[in-house]
Amino acid sequence: MDAYVEVCKRFEDERIRYVIVGVFGINFYARQVGDIITTGDCDILIPARFPAFRKGLELLAAMGFTLEAGDEPLPILDSVILKGILRARAVVRADRADARVDMCTQIAGARFQELWAKHREFIVEGVNVRVGGLGQLIQSKRTANRPKDALFFEQHKEAIESMLRRQKRGRQ
Repeated sequence: MDAYVEVCKRFEDERIRYVIVGVFGINFYARQVGDIITTGDCDILIPARFPAFRKGLELLAAMGFTLEAGDEPLPILDSVILKGILRARAVVRADRADARVDMCTQIAGARFQELWAKHREFIVEGVNVRVGGLGQLIQSKRTANRPKDALFFEQHKEAIESMLRRQKRGRQ
């Protein structure tokens, strides 16, 4: 099973609400190989609540991922440290030889509940994978207004426009 699908399956099994966001999420809307955009990780957004946050990190650690936040390793999931990370809304990076996951509790321009309300479900290898809405994911990247996002839009303008056109036609 694909490593990212395995993560989603485990989140599903443990009933941890999540939504895939970022470029990894945008790629679910690609219908042609030429529309797929290369990315180095999978961004997973979860609610900013301690029990879900801790459970998600415990699950990733149990799957053999090494965890770090702010370039500092998290070998022990200490409650005080985790609450500080959660308060700061920092990203926790989970690395394994075959996958990199960034677990987030916020993204630019959208709250978890908004993304959850409009998420789409894709079946991959028999696993239900929850992905933010295409428009929301693109708007989030625009709202972030980082140099890397401006470059992203410049480099992938045609693929993004193609995905948006197909989605619009699908609604009609």
